[in-house]
Amino acid sequence: MRLLYIFPTPSKLLHALVVEHSSSVSPIDEPHPKKGLNVSASIQGSSDPFVANVDDSFYEGKAHINGKRAHGHIAGRYGNETDGRLNKNTFSPNDRYQANNLCMDTCSTDKNNVMGSQWILNFCLQKKWSIGRCNRFMHVYEGKMQIGDVCSYVSCNKRGLQELWSIPLDSCVDASPLLVLNNGMLNIFIGSHSHLFLCIDGCSGSVRWSVKLEGRVECSAAITGDFSEVVVGCYKGKIYFHDISNGKLSWTVQTDGEVKMQPVVDSARNIIWCGSYDHHLYALNYKDRCCSYKVSCGGSIYGSPAVDMAHNIIYVACTSGLVTAISLEVSSFRIVWHYEAGAPIFSSLAIDHQSGNVVCCLVNGLVIALNSHGTVVWKATVGGPIFAGACVSSALPSQVLIPSRDGCLYSFDITSGDLLWSYEVGAPITASAFVDEVLSSLPSVSSDRFACICTSSGKVHVLKITVDAKQEKVGYFVQGFAVMGLPGDIFSSPLMVGGRIFVGCRDDRLHCLSVTTQL
Repeated sequence: MRLLYIFPTPSKLLHALVVEHSSSVSPIDEPHPKKGLNVSASIQGSSDPFVANVDDSFYEGKAHINGKRAHGHIAGRYGNETDGRLNKNTFSPNDRYQANNLCMDTCSTDKNNVMGSQWILNFCLQKKWSIGRCNRFMHVYEGKMQIGDVCSYVSCNKRGLQELWSIPLDSCVDASPLLVLNNGMLNIFIGSHSHLFLCIDGCSGSVRWSVKLEGRVECSAAITGDFSEVVVGCYKGKIYFHDISNGKLSWTVQTDGEVKMQPVVDSARNIIWCGSYDHHLYALNYKDRCCSYKVSCGGSIYGSPAVDMAHNIIYVACTSGLVTAISLEVSSFRIVWHYEAGAPIFSSLAIDHQSGNVVCCLVNGLVIALNSHGTVVWKATVGGPIFAGACVSSALPSQVLIPSRDGCLYSFDITSGDLLWSYEVGAPITASAFVDEVLSSLPSVSSDRFACICTSSGKVHVLKITVDAKQEKVGYFVQGFAVMGLPGDIFSSPLMVGGRIFVGCRDDRLHCLSVTTQL
């Protein structure tokens, strides 16, 4: 268990656990920030484009359907970080926000602007919503709404990927992008190990504003429930609330450990939930600008919690393997139960909103579904370690997608835990999958869905998943649709919306790719 604290990142722990000669890994020291919770309400003030080539001889991957070989060439198998490069420039109190629409080095061209303007026309620009990794969708409207309610379906009848633009962030981009539609503008929020945190136009790739934080950014961002502020944490233990429109710093919270998890919004209570490597989960009231609750969770928190609004419970897991359920029914909150999973949990938790079950992925390859009482509903095993969170999408309502370092994406029945299919890409996967909920091969074929997965070796794969109700025994057809290699490793989880893919890379850039379609 001591390895969890010696090796503070998933890849370091992976090397220590499963790679030969692990003694050659040199861990870095944990930071020791000052004790105490500090809430501050003070307000502070082109390289050459990457040529995107689709490799015609790409490794197609192998699909495995219910443990049986099916559909011709589809086959597969089923079985039992390094840190980013530091920016040499240290943080200075004089580093303040920049709100002048920086003309950074983008790869935008007139053609890309045209394609971007056509792409954004698929969206209802009067709505407000955000979407983050693992298909986490949030909106400001009452009642149930999905991404398909604010974006028209996009048909795709050509095979391939092309790069539209990329943005430099001066160091490794391990954080996952957050896509936000607000006031008619579609923006991406993302940070990097250079301490930079950017707001980027989701269509053209131009930078709207940029700020320099006090530490490295591995944490993906979140948006407050009123869409007024964007929230992000850093390695120095600080959680920042920035004005979404101009990047001005509104207020901060200082924790006693690194903040690497993506914050989670609880709009019903005006709370941002955020965990830290100091073993605590924080409830931050973004209306009153204060910390209203703080609870010890028994270990460092790397993956995001999951909020079950139906049962008024938030679930959080930590690197010690402890899962904690906290009741939200009263303002003081209270711990309802603990569950000892038996192995470290680095991945974000996922909720099946139909049953209320929470899906936990363990580093030893075990997947566990717990109900709201902490009882195990089902268990499943994949063929390698799991560091990325499960993906639950309304487009594949009966499935939960689990990526593994054994190079496979697994699909389990979310109710029973039965293996539905697996797809092998031939390289380790450390990032979560994402299902495009508005892209289909033909408008009339709603059963066709496209999912994006990225390998640690730098390959972006798009899979076509067909659910065929007429096939009684198999029922699923999974095939590689397109693949593209980026010039660096990928630990960032992708977003894929309407055929457009956003993903960070260890070539120090955020990339925007597009599935080739007929315009």
